[in-house]
Amino acid sequence: MMDVTPAFLNEQASPSRFAERMFKQTGTVYRELENRQTLCFELNKHHYFIKKHFGIGLKEYLKNIFQFKKPVLGARNEYEAIKKLGALGVATPVFQAFYQKGIIPFRQHSFIITKALTDSMSLETALNENNQAVFQHKRTIIKSMANSIRLMHGAGTNHRDCYLCHFLLDMTRLKQGDIKLAVIDLHRAQIRKNLPIRWQIKDLAGLYFSSIHHTVSKRDRFRFLKHYFQRPLRDIIKQHGNMLKAVEQKALLLHKKHQEN
Repeated sequence: MMDVTPAFLNEQASPSRFAERMFKQTGTVYRELENRQTLCFELNKHHYFIKKHFGIGLKEYLKNIFQFKKPVLGARNEYEAIKKLGALGVATPVFQAFYQKGIIPFRQHSFIITKALTDSMSLETALNENNQAVFQHKRTIIKSMANSIRLMHGAGTNHRDCYLCHFLLDMTRLKQGDIKLAVIDLHRAQIRKNLPIRWQIKDLAGLYFSSIHHTVSKRDRFRFLKHYFQRPLRDIIKQHGNMLKAVEQKALLLHKKHQEN
């Protein structure tokens, strides 16, 4: 299967050799595992990210099956999540191309290409660096993040790695008072008709956990909840108190494990 935006395809010398060229594409490697590579490359003065997947292998595939987990086979998850969130109005890296080949699930090769989000900074990095522009627009950023996650969850989609480092701010627009917050690293995202509460808890706990060491106050968390649930805080605590306790417990457990490692 192949899906390529016309603008990006027009930049390729031979559409028939497109996939072959992209699998061989070199650039600045950001992450490399045994069966996956993420790198940034330049083409016609534009920068792009490509995530290449080379099959998870039979051993990893069977491990997931025996643990009753749906294995992440390649770039399709991220491709479908970007398309889904884009339709909802949630900002993500701009899609350029997706390719997948192979019938046997654990041997499938695939890639996804997106435009590089230039002059962007993750919320985690911004908080680590005490970025004043971020603190100046903190309330608007919290609202934007809560609305993005609310729309994502409301459409049956969960991130699975919902941490501050996976929310990127466009710093150029931020300096102009315009907030654009993009959700990234969606390769493990899941899409269903309705989101099970355990996955909702996992995403919210991940976000809570990643904020523990930063300048995020209780008031900031309450503000997030009001935008996420679209209800007054009193009603939220009354209707979702048990779920919020589960979120906090899971976040603190993640924090404890992180400290032990």
